[in-house]
Amino acid sequence: MRTTEQRIFERISRWLGEDGGDVIFHIQNAVRAVPFTGDVNDRNALDRYCLMRIAEGVNEYLLSFNYGVLTRQREYEKYISILKNICETHHCGDFSQYVDLIDVPIIEDPGITFVKALHSRKGKTKQELMEELGVTERMVRLNIRKLDPTKVSDGGTDPGAFRIGGQIMQVPIHIDEDESGRKLYQTVNTMQPVIMQLSVYQTAVMLDSLQKEYEQESGLAIGLAATIWGQLSDYTKDRIRFVWGTYKEGFEDFLDEVEELLENGFIKGFQSEKELFLFDYASNEDKLMIGIKTKKYLNISLDKDPRFLRHVLVNFTRERGGKLLFYAHPGSSDEGETVSFSIDEVIDITEYE
Repeated sequence: MRTTEQRIFERISRWLGEDGGDVIFHIQNAVRAVPFTGDVNDRNALDRYCLMRIAEGVNEYLLSFNYGVLTRQREYEKYISILKNICETHHCGDFSQYVDLIDVPIIEDPGITFVKALHSRKGKTKQELMEELGVTERMVRLNIRKLDPTKVSDGGTDPGAFRIGGQIMQVPIHIDEDESGRKLYQTVNTMQPVIMQLSVYQTAVMLDSLQKEYEQESGLAIGLAATIWGQLSDYTKDRIRFVWGTYKEGFEDFLDEVEELLENGFIKGFQSEKELFLFDYASNEDKLMIGIKTKKYLNISLDKDPRFLRHVLVNFTRERGGKLLFYAHPGSSDEGETVSFSIDEVIDITEYE
């Protein structure tokens, strides 16, 4: 005759089927740790007991998981779906009481999650956003207004704002329509909401790297440095200046320039590529690379001959020695030859209006 424990193991194994895998060992341990003491003929009580032990076993399984947090998150979502399906199939009531027994590996910030969902180049409908993010239509509308205040109607209620690192997170949202007339939402500028938790040493290394990049190639590096520096405590700033400033040549001068930029009202929030192109510190190489990335038409002044290239698209390649060589192609409606040049030959670059 089967024991109560054997009946429970059989019941759980039947429910999980092929999805039992490595988790069944942890569920069995949970059953042995908390034996069933109720009436085995009370189906509802037995179902509740089995679901609780499954949830506890899944939690132990995830805690012992030897892979990265993202893989753990996928396993978490898989077993949450399984629990929900068991509850619905066997009419076991609300499955959320069992989900609460499982620690969530990742709880992502709602603003960051929403921004990432809008990165799709095809755009997404409200329904797609609702299903992907598990939110209501009202929440989708609210989040759109939070990220893009221009979508707030005249006289409408201020929806508040998403914040990241204390800074307001905003990005323009483009609205298009598909063939059936459904609205599609996307962020043309794919803002990357990156959050980092750094030690003083890691912060100094990052600032030192940005100084090197600023001096050698990219003027935009000082804007990144200002975004970081503006978020640091006075203690951290003093430590970085005291330690790195004493032996890193030019580092304190770089930080002085960063602080001057902040004092002059530098905006530490999101900047579109158009705004970066027009940033006072943007180098010619920054402008060329932004032009290549966005397929922007440019006007370029060269000291070779000298020469003025109007309404051109730019691309690049590397020569055998590793030197970067740029190519300017005439606009689609223009005639002319493709011109090659190096960054050293560039005098000025502007947007073609």
